[in-house]
Amino acid sequence: MVKRGRAITITVAVLVMLLFLGRRFSIILSDQWWASLISPDAAAFLLQMHLLRLVLDGAGILVACAWFIGNLFFVYRALSVVQVPRYISNLEFREALSSQDLLAITIALGAILGLLAGLGVSDWWTTMALAWGGVQYEVADPLLGHDLGIYVAQLPWWRAMRSFSLLLSVTGLGVVIILYAVIGSVRWVDGRPAVSDHARAHLGALLAALALCLAWGYLLLPYEIVAGLHGTETAGAWSVRVATTQTLAGIASATAILSVLWAFRPRHALALAGWIILIAGSIIGRFIVPAVSTDDRPAVAANLSETFERTAFALENLELRDRTDQPGRAPAQPPGVPWSAQAIGRLVAVDSTTLLATAPIVLAQAGVPRPVWLTVQETRGEVSVSAIAADRTSAGGGPLSYAAGDTVAYPSVLTLALLDSTEGTIWPGAPDYHVGLGDAGFMLDSWTRRLILAWGLQVGDLLGGTPPTARLTWHRDPIVRATRLAPFATWRDVQPAWRDGRLTWLVTGYVLSETFPAVAPVEWGGGSGSANLVRPGFLTTIDAAGGETHLYLLPEAGPVAGSWSDLAGPVVEPTDAIPNDLLRQLRYPLSQARVHAEVLARRPELGSPVRGGNGVGVGGRSGPIQVGWIAPRTPGVTVAYHRPSSRRLSGLLVGTLVDGRPALELVRIDSVASLPTPAVLHQRWSRFPLHEQIRDSIRADGARLEAGSVQYFLTPTGLIAMGPYYAVRDGTRPRVAWYSLGAVGRLGAGRNPEEAWRNLTGQGVPLPPGMGSVGRFVEAQRWMSLADSALRTGDWVTFGRAFEALREALQIEPD
Repeated sequence: MVKRGRAITITVAVLVMLLFLGRRFSIILSDQWWASLISPDAAAFLLQMHLLRLVLDGAGILVACAWFIGNLFFVYRALSVVQVPRYISNLEFREALSSQDLLAITIALGAILGLLAGLGVSDWWTTMALAWGGVQYEVADPLLGHDLGIYVAQLPWWRAMRSFSLLLSVTGLGVVIILYAVIGSVRWVDGRPAVSDHARAHLGALLAALALCLAWGYLLLPYEIVAGLHGTETAGAWSVRVATTQTLAGIASATAILSVLWAFRPRHALALAGWIILIAGSIIGRFIVPAVSTDDRPAVAANLSETFERTAFALENLELRDRTDQPGRAPAQPPGVPWSAQAIGRLVAVDSTTLLATAPIVLAQAGVPRPVWLTVQETRGEVSVSAIAADRTSAGGGPLSYAAGDTVAYPSVLTLALLDSTEGTIWPGAPDYHVGLGDAGFMLDSWTRRLILAWGLQVGDLLGGTPPTARLTWHRDPIVRATRLAPFATWRDVQPAWRDGRLTWLVTGYVLSETFPAVAPVEWGGGSGSANLVRPGFLTTIDAAGGETHLYLLPEAGPVAGSWSDLAGPVVEPTDAIPNDLLRQLRYPLSQARVHAEVLARRPELGSPVRGGNGVGVGGRSGPIQVGWIAPRTPGVTVAYHRPSSRRLSGLLVGTLVDGRPALELVRIDSVASLPTPAVLHQRWSRFPLHEQIRDSIRADGARLEAGSVQYFLTPTGLIAMGPYYAVRDGTRPRVAWYSLGAVGRLGAGRNPEEAWRNLTGQGVPLPPGMGSVGRFVEAQRWMSLADSALRTGDWVTFGRAFEALREALQIEPD
């Protein structure tokens, strides 16, 4: 019976191990096959990554198993006889376990503990690889004098190894104490501990190992403080901490020696005194002594901290300047921006349509550059692309968009291209896998392949009803695809781009670190974490239809990204290999803009970003980052700042990308030359004489007037603000009904940008609703002329578009 039970146990253990290894190797093969569709270099890199993870897991499990089995074997040596109860009918008797059974139980328990402790070490593969490759900034920190790369690359690996050693020491000590207490080698006798010689030798060695781990932590503490892991440090606290950590490391080492001595001689009081001193010294040295230091100056000078901040958060190209414009000075006319990012979402989100992504780009139509909002939307499983004109609307304020290869913008939202979502098309939120009969994907021509892929991807559908000519495409979300290809970066900010009549996804990869000296951390990932270093380092380009994927190093990526590029080898292509047309379309990443906004808000002269005050965008409130157009045909981002005690702007951050390189300008605005915050501007604009008439006219038409986001512009002659108002009716696309402008000391409004500008500069008065309809008839005349020309040439597609535009201009409802 015993042999049969042992055989069953061994069989179950082997099956569990085979299932675990089979799952692991099926994932490796799945990744290999997927990467082979991208490039041989990608397949080689992912294989190396998986091998490194296997080695780390194997080493971690081997070390942990050896540690626990060794400690349990030492406990096993203290056992003489172990009896287990057995029952026959209603009779109970005790049976002594043989030494072979005890040894088997010892090894099995140690292996289980080692497996639990060691499995997961592979999660540190990025930390280990970066420490192996190293990072060089050639800049020393001001406190310890080490290169900044030590804190970014080596320190995380040191901390990981220390935490693993501490885990083994604490867990091993706890398990051993429990076992010795169970067998009676550790007990209380007359209120005093009684420990056998065998148990004391064992526990003394484990306590010494624990003390050495604590000493290791104390030696790392100054590095962690410099790296910003313990908050901002003052000069007084730093000098005290350096002395106390060295003292505590010495006390911990002495405690380790006392523990070893206790292992050989039962001097309980001496060993206990060492641990009491160590614990008390840790509390005093870590918390009490630094708190009573009198020197409250920052440990790092403010100018040096600002320099490190620029390096950590990619702010090297930041330009600072002051504006002292005087009231009454006429500003230059800003670009007309009828649509914000929020309004674009409302334009597209009709008829069960979901906006997947949008970006402001300059689209070349038949060689003519046109500023557009490039949008990608999904309607009932069908993915389409549109190019909405960013600088103009129809005469009635509705959207205009471009057809493929046409320089004329037509009313409504036309389809620039339609993607075949049944052939493994890639888009944000796409199903993770697709089985089709097209030319793209991995061949499912054998049962073995289908089994391995089904196991690795956890997709049971591949095991049945799949024709041998079928192909599988997976990792179809751009973020997921970029993450699987380059897991050493954090991927955000999916942007659509248009290249040679095809949709291409641009995904930005960031390098993060929690250990960068002399900077305060910023929130990252929607508040789920923080980082002391955030830099865009990589760009992944993905062809939406064919799946062709490339990974590039971004310009000015920084030393960390450069080190990863060296480690990844040819899978990361150099910066100069990025196609110029794609690099020009790359927009300022929103995640990077959020980081810059938070970092610059630390300057006391700026205050905080205007949150939710950039206006109420159509469909919801907007945040502090305004994505749009900072100048004609120049996309970018703006962030407005204000002091809590003021209702006027204190600064304006304007950012754009020039050939992939960030160009940042922070303008500190004098209170005399400043504009009010968006909330104040909307209050003042709502008191404009014709504002109520516009609202009543729109209400009479069954719609409502909603305020759009306020955009601030830095013109050569002054600061100016523009805020469109939309006529919104449920189930239909909004239209721009009113434009409001604001400059220092003056306001203006009108039904279009030109009319509002003339009103702002005192050259005219906006016409009330129902008057001035000449623009509609001029537009109708233009569409009639275009329709007539298309009819003469037999261009029925253009004729149909022009005819529909004519109906809209004349406000003729379709039958």
